Amino acid sequence: MNEDQLKIFIDCVKNYFSQFNANDEVEFGTPFVNSPERIKEVILDYTGTIAISGDYVGALYISTGRPLLDALAKKILGTQEVSESDVVDIAGELANTIAGNVRKSLGKGFEISVPMIISGKFSSMEIPRLKSPTYVVPFKWMNCQSYICIGLDRVAG
Repeated sequence: MNEDQLKIFIDCVKNYFSQFNANDEVEFGTPFVNSPERIKEVILDYTGTIAISGDYVGALYISTGRPLLDALAKKILGTQEVSESDVVDIAGELANTIAGNVRKSLGKGFEISVPMIISGKFSSMEIPRLKSPTYVVPFKWMNCQSYICIGLDRVAG
């Protein structure tokens, strides 16, 4: 993955959250290549995973905490009551929408799976199809820390 492709992911995260309130800007930290020593810091309470196939193989993960998903659910669902089921659905919607928006930039050959949601922390990024090196982009929205993890290979062809 190159810098321009990484920027596409960052722009898609930024654009996703800007639809809710332009005043609640996304703050990005410095991207880094993940390592076994840092894995625990990038896996939070809920992780939406999308497998990528076609011209690229790998996956993307968006890991965040309950506060961000509660805030999103309230905005999307228009309610103050948020259930665990709502939170899981929103985690999937978040990962799916961002992956879908990346697809618009990278083309039809960027095929995305149905999202898989993992609740709770896990200690290994060896979940389906995440390729090494894995790039991690920390971000905050409404003061809630989150991470997008991208591990892709371009298929020769």
